[in-house]
Amino acid sequence: MIYPALPELFRGGVGQRILAVYAQGFKPQDDGFIHANILDKATYAEVKNDFASAFDAQVKAQPNGEWVLSSEHLHSRLIESEQVETLAQFLHSYFTDISVYIHLRPQVDMARSLASTLARAGAKVGCAFFEKIEETSAYYNYQSLVARWAAAFGAEKIVVIPYKRQPDIQRFFLERLKLGAGIFRPVARLNESLDWRMMALLSVIRPYRENLFGSKWLPEAFKEFPCLEQLQIGLDLAQKLDRRMQTSNAALIAARPELEPGDLSPDWAAYDHPENLSQIDLPVVFAEPLVAVLSQMQLQLTQETCLTLLAESERALARRNHQTARQKLARARAILVELKTAGGKPKELKAMQNRTQRLHKMLETEP
Repeated sequence: MIYPALPELFRGGVGQRILAVYAQGFKPQDDGFIHANILDKATYAEVKNDFASAFDAQVKAQPNGEWVLSSEHLHSRLIESEQVETLAQFLHSYFTDISVYIHLRPQVDMARSLASTLARAGAKVGCAFFEKIEETSAYYNYQSLVARWAAAFGAEKIVVIPYKRQPDIQRFFLERLKLGAGIFRPVARLNESLDWRMMALLSVIRPYRENLFGSKWLPEAFKEFPCLEQLQIGLDLAQKLDRRMQTSNAALIAARPELEPGDLSPDWAAYDHPENLSQIDLPVVFAEPLVAVLSQMQLQLTQETCLTLLAESERALARRNHQTARQKLARARAILVELKTAGGKPKELKAMQNRTQRLHKMLETEP
């Protein structure tokens, strides 16, 4: 089995996301393009060419064997037939026999999971997010999703895997390819559910996020807060969303021999709990002062980090460990620039600036 290291083939890669970036066309607002620093069509063409050349080299270096290509963004980003066809043409130029595996989770479950992912990214998630979900959405209409891929790769090459009966997709492929589980590390859980109270906090912070110093620490804070209370949208809303999908789901189940009635329906017991979704939308009168306090606390923490690095640099210099001293000083100077931009206290900033200049001069005279 060959699982190519596509992240190294383009800037800002995550997993094999380059496959979706390559095929979706120029979409500068997409986060995949932002991470890869693709701001114009010329850069996009350059990234595509770089990827195609590197991919070509990998295939020529490993012409035999079974290749596995996978990315969740092939679902969320390739929502037009032309995009899927672009990817099909590219892959068919290298491989003669391609099977497409589509892992389908009940839409209601997927929507609740997506709410956590979007909240982590700073998006507003509340009642309106769920109410606007419709069967016409290319993201949620599985019948049209399967049809797009069948048209590009051939209906006989599509394999639909129901999440309810096979939630562990890694195990599915390990068994399918007759590989031992020991050759892989445990799957990193990057999209764990977010506690609804953290989602509510993010909703409060969101309008003032530009005023929040050090907002980059927020994702780390999410990891430290366990999901003790899951988001509950309520049984009524869950069933309402499921009814919207029933027509297209029924048509897909009838057309696919791998699927059975109920495969795309959620476990209703998971939704038979008091809802807390509406609480996320409740107004918070102290939102702006809360953000100001959080920002000040983070500013102080960052300043203490800078002071610690300066002390460590001075200690390393005293021990004649010049390389460590320079590394610590470089980090401290970078943080000091950040503190100046944020408007730290002038007196304290001046003292730290003097220490960095003194250390820099002392290290200049050392070998």
